[in-house]
Amino acid sequence: MNVRSDSDCACNSSQGATLTLIRQKGRAALLSALFASASAQTTISNGTPPNYVFDGEIGEWKNVPSTFTLNGSGRRGKVWVRQLPEGLIVAGELGGGPPDFATTADDMLRKDHVEIWIAPDKLPALPVPGWSNAMGSVKVAKRQDCIDYVKKWMPGKEADCDAWLRQVGWHRSRTERLFARQYGLSPDVAVEAFAKPAWEQIVANGDPSPWKRIEPVGTPVFKAALTERGYGFEALVPWDALPPISSLDLKALRLMVDIFSAHNGPARNQPFSSSSATRKYGDLATLNGVTLAEGRRFRVTGCEYPLATQFEDDTLSGFFLPGQGDTIRQLMFLVNPSGHHEWTPKSDSPVVSAVGFEEKELGQGMSGCGPRFAWRDASGPHQSNLIVDMATLEAKPGSRGAYLIKSGPWIGDTIFKDRYTPCFACAPVEFHLFRAGPSSELKKLVDIQEFRGEESHREQRTWDADVLLSADWSKITLYRLAGDSKDSAHWESDSFCREGLEYKSCGTNRNAIEPSPRALVP
Repeated sequence: MNVRSDSDCACNSSQGATLTLIRQKGRAALLSALFASASAQTTISNGTPPNYVFDGEIGEWKNVPSTFTLNGSGRRGKVWVRQLPEGLIVAGELGGGPPDFATTADDMLRKDHVEIWIAPDKLPALPVPGWSNAMGSVKVAKRQDCIDYVKKWMPGKEADCDAWLRQVGWHRSRTERLFARQYGLSPDVAVEAFAKPAWEQIVANGDPSPWKRIEPVGTPVFKAALTERGYGFEALVPWDALPPISSLDLKALRLMVDIFSAHNGPARNQPFSSSSATRKYGDLATLNGVTLAEGRRFRVTGCEYPLATQFEDDTLSGFFLPGQGDTIRQLMFLVNPSGHHEWTPKSDSPVVSAVGFEEKELGQGMSGCGPRFAWRDASGPHQSNLIVDMATLEAKPGSRGAYLIKSGPWIGDTIFKDRYTPCFACAPVEFHLFRAGPSSELKKLVDIQEFRGEESHREQRTWDADVLLSADWSKITLYRLAGDSKDSAHWESDSFCREGLEYKSCGTNRNAIEPSPRALVP
């Protein structure tokens, strides 16, 4: 007999619902292994039956094969699932007499409603618990790892490890829940009862800003209509109501449909039927495995960045929230927190880190993307490791089918991720000119990085700088206001001129005048 368990709750967390977390040992590793090995079994066809109208009436569905048959102590029936351009459509025909539908979130514990569960086929792997500081990353594969590290750097604070590990256990269970959705649906109310409560507890217990990017959003639309024996329903789950996914080729999902019946007893005894014969609340591996016949293909900008990225010593796989469009502009990653002086564990592990991407047309059939430069031309997409400024990114046709591409001048970040920065208090002026060939090679031609400020660590400090480029890009001049003090500083310049495929030094002036007009605002 199928009955609702204590933790089977399609309720609104704002109504004070109790979140029951799954805390089995090794839960994260178990779920990752299950999802990595799970194979989808049921094919979801594309398109709707003839004469389809989204109205809750299921007459048009009766002439096409159903996707699932429901089994359990609740209403018997069958369910159809199809892929549409706007999302997934779920329809059902149910017996059991007229429904007494839930009209509020609290009613769902004792009234008729439909629940739709959705999860990705593969969950992103959580990093080994830990944190980072000025000395590097700390990984805590076992309790003693934390104790040994704290004893070395902050002796006497070893007890912090146990308190932190308890919190991390709860936090990681909540984080896993963000990658699934449990929608409770009736004609008058729609709530998400699995990811949203977990998200609310995460943001209540720590810094909410990283987690705003992964807040559960999107809501299915639900309609129902009476039939001679019970009722029929149709639910449209738009793409933005899906959980985060970690594959650019969306073909496989986990999906389950539960039908709950009205009753007068305790919530835990509410009868229900399910599309999954192995259903277990909160165990996402027991959801039905499905394959989308049509599927969806996403791309990270037109330059087609990969999902994987290198972060410190690890290769991380990104994930994103799907929407109506196929072009992704932001990837997210689960990483450990960092703090310059974090010698003892204090923060949640992991946190969400996001990388945004931009794209612009450069002309001549070429588009460029950043901040890590990539480009697309007639031969396809190409990648590089060069950081560029999208606002100043431009291109000119070069010889032999190549392009000259420039980024800058611009005021760069004060701390770089991919090279040493000798000055934490100065603003670096950057200018890059490089050649992108037709067969994906990229060659740096001019690479300027000039640090401005009192700590610029030169024999003579640089107080101001600018870079001017001639209209035909044949000459580049770096201007520098240099001196022991700002009052005694003077302008000087170094020029580089194009000779064939190279830029070579073509003049130095130690008594230059301030460039006018300025490319950079002084």
